[in-house]
Amino acid sequence: MIIEYELSIHLNNKYHEIIQPTWVMVKEYLNLLRGQSGSTHLRIINTQDIGPERLSVEGEGEYYLITLLEYNELGGDVRSFSEPKGGNNKILVNGDYWPDKQLTKDFDFVVAVFKEFFETGNVSKKYLN
Repeated sequence: MIIEYELSIHLNNKYHEIIQPTWVMVKEYLNLLRGQSGSTHLRIINTQDIGPERLSVEGEGEYYLITLLEYNELGGDVRSFSEPKGGNNKILVNGDYWPDKQLTKDFDFVVAVFKEFFETGNVSKKYLN
């Protein structure tokens, strides 16, 4: 099955959406978010009832929160990045406080996670637990 995606970005009080983006478009939207306050989402349009549906990144300056929404027999579940050595200092990201161990400053890591999701329709547990 060919995966069909919807790409969206919310930045500077503006919202844009693209159906069936190329990887170049996804990377361009991610780069628009770099160092800004906003979010980018990549959603599988033709998703199954069980499995991954949407990969999101929320950005606030140099901090990024990456989450993957997926469904199983019991309902929805969210996987996210977690730094084992990170602390519990709370950082404000798009209006909510998050433990710094759930945030990354490594934008190349954000791009790598999105690339894996774009290419496979999933994100490995080595990236998001």
